[in-house]
Amino acid sequence: SVEEDDDRPPHPGDEDAPPCDDEDIPSVSASAPEAPAAFWTDLLGAVRKELKPPASGFFVSAPGSPLKGAMKGNVLELRCAVTFVAEMLNQPEIMEIVARKASALMGKPIQVTVVDMAAKPAANPHMEQLLNFGRAHSDIVKIKD
Repeated sequence: SVEEDDDRPPHPGDEDAPPCDDEDIPSVSASAPEAPAAFWTDLLGAVRKELKPPASGFFVSAPGSPLKGAMKGNVLELRCAVTFVAEMLNQPEIMEIVARKASALMGKPIQVTVVDMAAKPAANPHMEQLLNFGRAHSDIVKIKD
């Protein structure tokens, strides 16, 4: 009968999913709803056409690239693994080109910021917690430099 069906729990849906923490997303990806999957690749190509070397050389999607992009709302973070790259890219004319290209791709105004990841070694609080735990428990954890 129909009454027996009412006793079963509802099927799990999106509302039962754990909250997604955008802080853990290292770069623009399909899991970031604000940006299309190909956004970063398209942006790299568009920016490279307009920038001159040496700055244009940092806008590549190679696995070891010192530059990664991360969308946070309407802000594109250019996350630089090396301070030199951050200093090279943090120029008004470069930022203007990247912002213009990103805004055109997204169809809305996008702000651009440069983040020097090398200057923020404690940028990941979870990693800092892990390192502190390792230091406190040096008898069971060995940390390699």
